[in-house]
Amino acid sequence: MLIRLGFISLVILLGTTPPSSVAAQTADPAAASEVIAAQISKLREAARARDSLSVLADSASGASREFLDELIAQRDEEVHDGVISLAEEIESDQRRGADVTGARALVAEWLHGDWPLYANQLERRLRTIVSLGSTVEQVTGPERLAIESQITQRSERLVRAYESLVDEVMGLEKAGVDVAERHRFLVQGLTSTARSQVTRVQLAGRARANALARLSHDASNAELRFALEAADERLKRTSQTLWAAILLMDRLHLETRDLRVAFINATGKINTDVFNVRVLLGVVRAQGIQLLDFLALRAPQWLFQIGLIAVTFFAFRALSHLARRAAGRAVGYSHFSELMRGTIVALAGVAVMLVGLVVILTQLGVQIAPLMAGFGVAGVVIGFAMQSTLSNFAAGGMILWNRPFDLGDDIEVAGVSGTVRHMNLVSTTILTGDNQTIVIPNSSIWGGVIRNQTSQANRRVDLTFAISYGDDVEKAERALDQIVSEQEQVLKEPAPIIRLHQLADSSVNFVVRVWTPKRYYWDVYWGITRAVKLGFDREDITIPAPQRDVRLQLGKAAIDPVVAVSGAKDS
Repeated sequence: MLIRLGFISLVILLGTTPPSSVAAQTADPAAASEVIAAQISKLREAARARDSLSVLADSASGASREFLDELIAQRDEEVHDGVISLAEEIESDQRRGADVTGARALVAEWLHGDWPLYANQLERRLRTIVSLGSTVEQVTGPERLAIESQITQRSERLVRAYESLVDEVMGLEKAGVDVAERHRFLVQGLTSTARSQVTRVQLAGRARANALARLSHDASNAELRFALEAADERLKRTSQTLWAAILLMDRLHLETRDLRVAFINATGKINTDVFNVRVLLGVVRAQGIQLLDFLALRAPQWLFQIGLIAVTFFAFRALSHLARRAAGRAVGYSHFSELMRGTIVALAGVAVMLVGLVVILTQLGVQIAPLMAGFGVAGVVIGFAMQSTLSNFAAGGMILWNRPFDLGDDIEVAGVSGTVRHMNLVSTTILTGDNQTIVIPNSSIWGGVIRNQTSQANRRVDLTFAISYGDDVEKAERALDQIVSEQEQVLKEPAPIIRLHQLADSSVNFVVRVWTPKRYYWDVYWGITRAVKLGFDREDITIPAPQRDVRLQLGKAAIDPVVAVSGAKDS
């Protein structure tokens, strides 16, 4: 181990002098080849150090492997800087008119000899990533997440190596150096990598969706949380790698439209590529194909489910009508009120439709038990927020059960008089005599006095008539008795009551009380009142107007206003 570490230190010392420092030692065009040769010598040393470290890294593991990989990356960076310096030096000499043919040949020769070793470095890094990728499927929990992080780190290093290689190729091509071998490698490697990354992004997206779905069913499972984090890491890494490959291909003037379309479709990320008409059309076309494929796969099942749901709905609708009809017949011979009968019939139909709704939701894959539990919790919250409405429900139930009135009854409730037209568990609708529709909350009705004017078959009409003190009482009684007997709607039983009721201040009052069917109440009321006025006029019976005596108190003496006014006139 000591020998190995000593060798590592020696390798580090050999590569500490930056090859680019030699580039500025001379500006003499005649010595261009010597300068290039010196730089190439330094690059060979850095490359040998890199390759030696790679041999050690292949047999190391853990922290030692990470340390060696970092040293390899540093040597790669030194070689990269040296190559870029060489390209700039040759290009500068060429602009000054110097003959750089020999320098180009030296660089091309070294690049050709170094290329197999450098390509081996890239292959080695790729093999390491593939090996870690196969290992990650065999572990779980935090260890899996740690391996995914290692893969991400190594992938980023590999991407930087490709970026450096592209920089070198473009710089050397600009300087006129033959790098066809490296250019072909980049074209083939980037194209193959980009296409494979498209598939990896798609697989990573599906893995993340599956992990998220599993976690949604078991949110407290720590293992599933680690799996989701690992899937997120993989999706992020593959997306970044694909995008980096696309950008490098753009620099090499390669066609990337299909890859950009695939990137948008696979990741769902919208970028500036949507402003490119060709890319936008490609995205639309790809989405259309995916939609058609999805519909082709799902449409038959959906059509079957829609048909089944439609059949279920109409079947339960028909059952609802049958249930309403059966309930109507069942309560038709009962002693229930019309309101109660209507409510029972409506509830029967609603109950059947609710069962149908549950069946339809089950066909759609909805879990009924959690849904009912959610409704229970929501019901408590809604109950607190809608206390007044719930009180109307309770009052409506009490009204239906106790039956203080029915449909068509004339009632007086909450200061309103009219005919009951409609009622539900929340409110009662009343039509007033002047044709106004008034909706009254049931809590206001049940909490007050309910006066039902038509609950009984017969009603008593109470009337009061006055005559003057100077008229004949018996004559007035006979006239009233004759008028009442002539009214056809007045019942004989109970017998009408005509009595001298009160000796008032300015009149003698008779009370007339007759019974009539409830539908003739107002006919009898108005008929007797009119007949009494006409009969009293024929019999010369006076109906006195209201009178009031007023006395003025002046000082200690009480003066009759009539006398006082007369005396004033006489004087």
